Amino acid sequence: MLSVRNLFFIVLFSAAPFLNAQSIRERLEQIPGAIVRTLSNSNFKEYYELLLDQPLDHNNPSKFFRQRVIVGISSIDSAVVMDTDGYAVNYALNTNYKHELASLLNANLVLVEHRFFGHSAPDSMDYNFLTTEQAAEDVHLVRHLLTRVFNGKWISTGISKGGQAALAHRLHYPADVSLTIVYGAAVKKALNETKVDSMLNALSGTTCGKKLENFQSELFAHKDALIHSLEMYAKKNEMVFGMDPETVLDYMILELPFSFWQTGCNCNDVHLLSKEPVVLFEGLVNIISPSFYSVKSMKQLQPAFYMNYHELGYYEYNIKKFRPKLKQKAYPNSRFAPGIKISFDNSYLTALGKFLATADAGQVVFIYGENDPWSAMQQTGRAKKFIVKNGSHKSRITDLSTEQKDRLLDMISKQLR
Repeated sequence: MLSVRNLFFIVLFSAAPFLNAQSIRERLEQIPGAIVRTLSNSNFKEYYELLLDQPLDHNNPSKFFRQRVIVGISSIDSAVVMDTDGYAVNYALNTNYKHELASLLNANLVLVEHRFFGHSAPDSMDYNFLTTEQAAEDVHLVRHLLTRVFNGKWISTGISKGGQAALAHRLHYPADVSLTIVYGAAVKKALNETKVDSMLNALSGTTCGKKLENFQSELFAHKDALIHSLEMYAKKNEMVFGMDPETVLDYMILELPFSFWQTGCNCNDVHLLSKEPVVLFEGLVNIISPSFYSVKSMKQLQPAFYMNYHELGYYEYNIKKFRPKLKQKAYPNSRFAPGIKISFDNSYLTALGKFLATADAGQVVFIYGENDPWSAMQQTGRAKKFIVKNGSHKSRITDLSTEQKDRLLDMISKQLR
């Protein structure tokens, strides 16, 4: 059933037939208010950047913003993979950008940039309208506006926060797509879960984990010298931090285990052959970039952290054993959220948990890396789940075992018939 909230746009578009529109570009241009720009991509026959009008508030469509959507064409009759990114999609402008699922299926691609990010940021950053439901309405409207452009069935997908966006869309509009495949999506039950701590503690007992703990201890032991290295690094790279250098360094060292396992770093890169501060600092920077803590980065990521602390949930550091070595009394990741009062609303996670317990969740697939800390924050219910052995947050379908991959592709094939 189509949303009453989007009725204005749906009626407007339905009243504008494709008058002799033969090409894909002509069809895109006949979407009311759409701005279409032809791009180049070696992996698609045609490639476009599409800017669409979206209501800032789908409950009251009086103010609008432009949402960026990337459209890749393989064949008008092929399936459509709709990827809901959780952030900006600048990376997709690369002429060699390749999308895993679209490539595996030889499918068309619709890549939706998330509201409040990149070119899809409204003039007024009113966080009251940055919710999972409003974002789901964005995706639903994109899906409807492109319905008459393609002939094939639709699959939704997303990575990490983008996977959460795909799940929110699926929750509100299950009939929009035949299947949903998400990678590394954390699905918490509440804001303050501690499953990540348990997972990181278990990983710390491995040979690699013990090396990482030793490395972390050495970093704290050489803090004074490392602060100087960080200051020189910031000066060289013209980087301005949103906090004092010692606090930035503390955050980096506390973040070390999570980022190491998340990104699937090579354990051979964690070494203590030298305790020279320069070597230690280089090792730390290879795992965690100081740029994350820059004013520029923090401003760009504020919308994500708002969502984390309003609806999605996040993780915190267990600082008990490091407390004597830390400058601050607390190191909450809520520090990276915008400086406004944020109340956590658990209704979305509750509704998603209930949905995943229904039979309809059988058309949802979760893919996790075994060692990815984000995989500790999951509730998959009756959905299908595939685990990449020793995998990370970067794990994809191509990293699955042959048996897992064949089983998943067979499932996809059946849904597209």
